[in-house]
Amino acid sequence: MNVKRQKAYLKLIQVLLNSPDEQKTEILVANQGLFDADFLKTVEAQTEIAFQQEDKNRVSFLRNLHSYLKGWFCWHFLNEVLEITASSQGKVQVVLALLETNIEKLDYSLLEALQEWTISALEEAEPDRALSIAEVVINFCSVIQEFHLGDRSCNIEIAIAGYEVVLTVINRISSLNGWAIVQNNLAKAYFNRIQGDKAENLELAIQYYTQALEVFTRDTSPTMWAS
Repeated sequence: MNVKRQKAYLKLIQVLLNSPDEQKTEILVANQGLFDADFLKTVEAQTEIAFQQEDKNRVSFLRNLHSYLKGWFCWHFLNEVLEITASSQGKVQVVLALLETNIEKLDYSLLEALQEWTISALEEAEPDRALSIAEVVINFCSVIQEFHLGDRSCNIEIAIAGYEVVLTVINRISSLNGWAIVQNNLAKAYFNRIQGDKAENLELAIQYYTQALEVFTRDTSPTMWAS
């Protein structure tokens, strides 16, 4: 760990400790350049020291700071991965490379953030923009759904959560092909799902496959039909 940066971490922690609560958020925003994995480790180390010293107030503050940082990292990563997905133009390897270097961020906090962000973004967007946002989310979900590193079960749950939200704007009328793709992807997700009841997952997979096949017929979409 860089010594100069370590000193900056400790200084920021002390500044926050000495500042009124109403100023803490402003101070954190102004120092986002220090937010990285080493800062998180420093907060964890300082929390352990405070715990050993039985400094309950300091422990409480540091735990809250740790929670704040974890949330910040989650949202920052979500924005990054969606931007990369949007700009990659279907180049799956670009998105996979980002996932591979951020495996520790592929957790249920990301699932909740994806749900929250997508719901908000779709509600605020005009119809055409909403469809574009939905397409990006679908593309991201299709990648993480097949991502076998990290928590495989969680990866599938993230994909399912994303698909279910975009179905609020992707339907047979707004985007028939997009709707069918989501049905097909959900079928695959539930077929491979680790959580939940196996029989129920299989039943849902069959249901989604059936709906996808209403659009992807052998004559109109032979490749998708075969998949």
